[in-house]
Amino acid sequence: MKQTNKTNFERVCEALKKLKWDVWEKAVKNEPEWKETEPLLERYGPNRFLVFMVMAGLNDYQLKGVAEIKYWPLLVRNLMDKSDISNKPSDFIGLLKSFYANERLYENKLKRLEKFLNSELALKLWQTPLKEIARNLDKIWYELAETMKPKSTSINNYCNRKTIVFAMKCLAISLLMFEIRDFEFNIPIPVDSRIKKITSKWGLLPENSSEKDIQQIWQAVLENLKKTYPYINMVHLDSFLWQRANTE
Repeated sequence: MKQTNKTNFERVCEALKKLKWDVWEKAVKNEPEWKETEPLLERYGPNRFLVFMVMAGLNDYQLKGVAEIKYWPLLVRNLMDKSDISNKPSDFIGLLKSFYANERLYENKLKRLEKFLNSELALKLWQTPLKEIARNLDKIWYELAETMKPKSTSINNYCNRKTIVFAMKCLAISLLMFEIRDFEFNIPIPVDSRIKKITSKWGLLPENSSEKDIQQIWQAVLENLKKTYPYINMVHLDSFLWQRANTE
């Protein structure tokens, strides 16, 4: 891990430890991936919803504006206007194609749409009980990276790509929405402009630090927080930081 300011690291950890547990839980529930997608819970049911959330997470990049305004609410509205899907993940392709066709980098997003929804992993998520999915998040993370990576790309590098780890965060949020909380979540923080901003502003790392270094410093913070909150995971930390960065 890149050298960080030890005093700032300890200061950040101690400040975060003072937060009450309900602050962490509220941060997750206030994420656009949670509050904007709730209308789809009953419409799709558990497994269909999980598949949708992973797909939406994979294409949450290079947006037309901030995700909480220009992506999640519009995506859900698009689906609420459509008829129900039937019996397989690829049914989502037709429902989502018109939405992504109007997005930035639409050709790449349409390819990702088809690649994931036609995959064995999507079918597995469609058919597997949620508690079993929760027990195998590390394996699913690897399978997702393997499914989505270009042929010439190393799986070890691709696992930590922002869209992959963010899609895994969306999967974990989905489990929480269905009140499944007993799972290990070892996926690193998704590094976007807000996380870069708050990492630098809080004095943990220089502004030009690499994505890997940023992921490692927040992993170290998380391990420190676990001494106070044994059930905290990266979903809680990322949700809190992402929202806090918008107010800094």
